[in-house]
Amino acid sequence: MRKLLILTTLIFSLMFSSTSFAEKFICSYLYKKEPRSFTLDRKSNQLFEENSIGGSNNLKVLFEDEKYLILGMIGRFDGYDAYAVTFIDKNLKHFQTSAISEPKYKEKGFEVISGDCLIH
Repeated sequence: MRKLLILTTLIFSLMFSSTSFAEKFICSYLYKKEPRSFTLDRKSNQLFEENSIGGSNNLKVLFEDEKYLILGMIGRFDGYDAYAVTFIDKNLKHFQTSAISEPKYKEKGFEVISGDCLIH
């Protein structure tokens, strides 16, 4: 009987110990000394919806494991296209984001924005 209980516990542990990823991130930061925030809601294994003061965007999951979530999207910023990347450290609950512009706007630079996230 004891072996059956141990085996059952082991099976349930293996079934439910698969990697689970957060469904929602609420992140805040300072931009030009003004507090700002955005939320990331999981829509699928490969897609998050970002909502912020600027509206909503879909971000693709570029990489995800137990420690990191890296998201990316191409967007229009001040009249030119750029690819934005957001890197979240799930353990530190900290993020950084920046973008790189299309080559003809090489003088356009994006600052690195960083802050903290609540993970749900």
